[in-house]
Amino acid sequence: MAIHSVAILTAENRNLRAANEKVVQKRQKKKQYVGKGGAKTSREVQEAQNQAIIVDEVQNQGIDQIQALPLERAQRLCSLCRLPTHTARTCPERQ
Repeated sequence: MAIHSVAILTAENRNLRAANEKVVQKRQKKKQYVGKGGAKTSREVQEAQNQAIIVDEVQNQGIDQIQALPLERAQRLCSLCRLPTHTARTCPERQ
């Protein structure tokens, strides 16, 4: 009985490994779909990738040109009366 169980588990394991390998290969494939008009040629795909690279470079240049302004902290205020002259610990309205 144990030998038959081992044989069945070995066969199942082999089948699961084969199925897993197919899933991994399918996931690793690079896909590019076209809504209408059929499949793209390799030249069309390469041109589309080059256009995407050019667009990314243009966007990155725009970001680099923007200068980051230093952030200024807001003035500290009393949390009870909202005056900037003191804090809640020293507030005259605190009882």
